[in-house]
Amino acid sequence: MSNQSGPVHEEHMPVAHRRVQEGEPHALLTWAKAQDPVIEQLFTHHLVERHDLTNGLKAARMLRTWALEYGDDRFLAACRYAQSCNITTLRSIESILKKKADLMAQQAETSTHVGAREAHENNRGAAYFGGEA
Repeated sequence: MSNQSGPVHEEHMPVAHRRVQEGEPHALLTWAKAQDPVIEQLFTHHLVERHDLTNGLKAARMLRTWALEYGDDRFLAACRYAQSCNITTLRSIESILKKKADLMAQQAETSTHVGAREAHENNRGAAYFGGEA
C-alpha cells in the first residue's frame, strides 16, 4: 500500500482544519490583499511590522472574525475610518465597529454637503448688519 500525497482539496478538509488554515499568517495576508489596500495595510501592520508576532497574529485573526461578523463593506468602512485617524489598535477598531463611529462620520460628511445653502438675493449676510463681508 503506498501513501500517495496529492494536492489537498479544501472541500475535503474537516471544518476545524479549514479554520486553522484560514488563521495562518499567509492566508490572512492573502485574504486582506484581496479585499482592499487599506485592509491589507492594517493586516501587514499586525502580521509583519509588529515586534510581538504572537499578539499580532491574534489581532489579525480577530480582525478577520470581525470582517465575517460585520460584513466586508462595513469592515472596510471601519478600516478606512481607522486609517484616517491613524488607528491600528485592536481595541480602538472594535470600538469603531461597536459604536458605529465610521457610520456617524459618513453621515456627518453627507449632511454637511447636503445642508449647505446656495447664495440667494434675499440673503442679507454680514455686510447688511454692518459687519465685514
